[in-house]
Amino acid sequence: MNKLAVVLIALSSMLTSSAAIAQIYDGNISLTSQTEVDTFGAFGYSEVTGSLTIRGTNIVNLDPLSGLTTVRSSCTYKLNSRITKNVYWLRGKNK
Repeated sequence: MNKLAVVLIALSSMLTSSAAIAQIYDGNISLTSQTEVDTFGAFGYSEVTGSLTIRGTNIVNLDPLSGLTTVRSSCTYKLNSRITKNVYWLRGKNK
């Protein structure tokens, strides 16, 4: 096997394994609009090392945060009544 093939196989392996690495947000984050929720969710974070605050009457969908499994500090939210009843999955994220 030539050197180029070995390098390509190694790079392919590295790219495949790095895709499975969890994204960790280092610090506190406050989300105050649906756009901020969508943007933060697009990064695919699974953990926040600080606190997470979600506060905004125009926030109607928390699905972009569904990959979030751990919030190391506090997790607080104040949302409109249409969505508050659907945020029970946020409970238990603090570890």
